[in-house]
Amino acid sequence: MRQTASTGHPPAAARPYDGQLSQSATSRRPQGDDARITSRDSPNQKEHIVRRVFAGLAILLMLAVVAQFYFAGSGAFSTAPNDESFRPHRALGYVIFLLPVLMAIVAALARMPGRLVGMAGLVAGLTVVQVVIAQLAKAFDDGDSATVGQLVFGLHAVNGLVIMAVVGIIVRQARALPGPAVTDRPAGAGDDAGMPGPATGSAQPAS
Repeated sequence: MRQTASTGHPPAAARPYDGQLSQSATSRRPQGDDARITSRDSPNQKEHIVRRVFAGLAILLMLAVVAQFYFAGSGAFSTAPNDESFRPHRALGYVIFLLPVLMAIVAALARMPGRLVGMAGLVAGLTVVQVVIAQLAKAFDDGDSATVGQLVFGLHAVNGLVIMAVVGIIVRQARALPGPAVTDRPAGAGDDAGMPGPATGSAQPAS
């Protein structure tokens, strides 16, 4: 009994347990392609690029809306005929209609939140309303109905402010979209921190 204790080796019965524990710890680590963990919920790199494109289009749309107000004011105070003075205003209106349609398609392809797709479609719809308001005001702009035409045309400016507000919300939410999260990491990193193992200073059997 004293000879066995003096060698300093643990009893033979404890050795198989150490081997099983080491083998169990190794088997918990994924091998090959399973050695990396990827979150399915985070956007991949391609979706991130498309989202950046959407944010750029939103900023471009905001600049177009601001320019539209400028051209409207410039045409209102111009001495040229209306068809000529409001020509840049009308031309830019087509851009403001087509841009949100393109943005809605991009947002759908990038699987962006549905509220952004809906708001982009809303801007396109409000742009159509702008044309309807202008045509109604033009229809009333004769004789005794001139005052009614001016009142109706005032809604054109109010609707323009609504369009600007919606575009501003789109720009803010598009810039706040999360980028691609760093989700790939070696599965073994940090996995062994709480894994039981043989103690460094294991107690020696009593002699």
